[in-house]
Amino acid sequence: MSRTKTIIMQAIPVKVKNVNVYPYVEWNGGGVGPVILPVIEGASGTYGFGTLGRSLFYNLNLESHKPQLNIHHKYVATGENEDGTRFTTEWMFCTNVSDDSQFGRTITLGQ
Repeated sequence: MSRTKTIIMQAIPVKVKNVNVYPYVEWNGGGVGPVILPVIEGASGTYGFGTLGRSLFYNLNLESHKPQLNIHHKYVATGENEDGTRFTTEWMFCTNVSDDSQFGRTITLGQ
């Protein structure tokens, strides 16, 4: 009899505040890059990061009003943890464009 074990990875969220979300733009040029304005300003929510094997998981869930987002587009965010520590996310895909905006990304190391 074989036994199958299912492992589910879930990032452990921490509360975040003063979060600004920007469209992600790859800038390979020299000099000054383009001016990028935030599409969400001053939001609060949760940010989670976790690992499983060689995979890294990022999740950002925000309470924002009338966000100007596009589903599956890339975004990057800056903000603060509850203790005031500043953070910047990796770029993530937008997975929900409602007032409860959601972003996520999985990275597999070595690929």
